[in-house]
Amino acid sequence: MAPPKHKPLFNRRYLLILVWVLPIMILLLQRGGSESPIDRVQWDGERQAYLLPASRDDILLTLIIPLSQALTDRDWIGQRVRIESLRQQLADTTLQHWLSQQGWQADISQAPTHLRVSLQMQAPPQASQMRRFYSLLTSDVPQTTLAKRARAERYLESRQDEVRLLAALGDRLPAQEASRPETPLWILAGKLDRVSGSTQAPASQSPARSRGWSPGVISLDDRSHPARSYWQLTGHPQPAPTNGAELANQRLDAELVAQLLSRSAAQFESYRWIWKPLVRGGYRALLTLETPSVTDTAPIPALAARLDQALLDTTRDALLERYERMLDESPQQWLELVALYRLPLDSHRAFRDTLLAAELSSAKSRVNDLFNPHQNLQISFITAGNQQ
Repeated sequence: MAPPKHKPLFNRRYLLILVWVLPIMILLLQRGGSESPIDRVQWDGERQAYLLPASRDDILLTLIIPLSQALTDRDWIGQRVRIESLRQQLADTTLQHWLSQQGWQADISQAPTHLRVSLQMQAPPQASQMRRFYSLLTSDVPQTTLAKRARAERYLESRQDEVRLLAALGDRLPAQEASRPETPLWILAGKLDRVSGSTQAPASQSPARSRGWSPGVISLDDRSHPARSYWQLTGHPQPAPTNGAELANQRLDAELVAQLLSRSAAQFESYRWIWKPLVRGGYRALLTLETPSVTDTAPIPALAARLDQALLDTTRDALLERYERMLDESPQQWLELVALYRLPLDSHRAFRDTLLAAELSSAKSRVNDLFNPHQNLQISFITAGNQQ
């Protein structure tokens, strides 16, 4: 009688699943059994603030100020003056004296999509104090010197090839105007036992009005010149996410394109991938430095075709890991996104569930749509060698 054949209990595929998927599932199960601070976020309508329970000795109040696109000379200078005006006003003796009277300390910092003004205090603030601070912070200051300095800085920057391309995109992006005055939004974090709120999130921002988008092909110079390197920009408006699922898909798509471009880097002399989901005037752009021997559009549509299950899984798992770490170690970072885009309070669940359900066919379709030549604006010009 032939000896029985023994099959291994786990083959290579099962072992890979155990190594990569099991730790994530364990982490999710552990999270499901205990409530995290982000699950207890509430909205305080009187203060216009998100309430985040946190184990800290003091109270942290953060003002979220959205940024708009700053690609053109006018927009760049305007935003630079605005930011410097806020910094100058925060350092003004009148405001500093008022902060001292309240026992508060203030600081300002900048993220890619927004400004944050952070105030440390020992007790939760009253709504009247918050309104007074905002009024003092946004008071008019002389801007002549600031504008002159900003114009000089912009002049030096505008000589860069990439800046010229992005300015041309900015000129053609839909001009968006807020449908209602900007309302200051705050995050209040700390021991908030005496502060009550609601699980009902504030109303979503009304869609901004904008003129139409006109895709096409534009050359900023005479491409009939003989062989020299040239820059090409493929750009499109990027709407802000309105819920956790949209945010998850947008983040996943941006990461996938970045990974695919790194695998295709040999096809370009240089490239830059920009993803700016701003509240107003958001955009995405791929800048590539190419040679005449490479056709204008050949490498870009091929990106989606190079996306495989392994890359999707790796990228998705990395996003999930960063997301879980953010909720555990710095939940305020997530809440800043909720405040910025006015997402539902439970958006973190939709974000996670959407990533876990990501499918290769859907991801390929979205990446392919990002570079649809019939929907994008393509701008090119011969480089003068002025790179950043």
